[in-house]
Amino acid sequence: MKKVEKVSIGRYAFTLYEEAYYKASEYLDELSNYYSNREGGNEVMEGIEERMAELLLEKCGPGGIVSVEMISEVISILGRPESSKMRIPMDRQAPAATFITMQRKNSFATPPQGFWVESAAVWLPISI
Repeated sequence: MKKVEKVSIGRYAFTLYEEAYYKASEYLDELSNYYSNREGGNEVMEGIEERMAELLLEKCGPGGIVSVEMISEVISILGRPESSKMRIPMDRQAPAATFITMQRKNSFATPPQGFWVESAAVWLPISI
């Protein structure tokens, strides 16, 4: 029998196997430490958690149990804060027809000027 933890990620309830819980918790703590002293860090963390929740819902559905493999896949999609994968520069002159899906399906937005995009889900401010 495996232990499970019930948690809220991005305002969604999930049941995680104990190993998955520790891995997700470690990852979110790492991101929180990275963004805590940055302008807009709280909003960035909220967006990352919402995206993480969306990815987990795709993988296990509502009511499913999240495995450590699922968490690893989600982390590989979202990337680490120091990796270039999390900091993809957006062209400021992108055509108006270019849309980035944010937070929910059927919700679209274009990047604000002077911002970066993370995994096509979260706007990250440029640090100058």
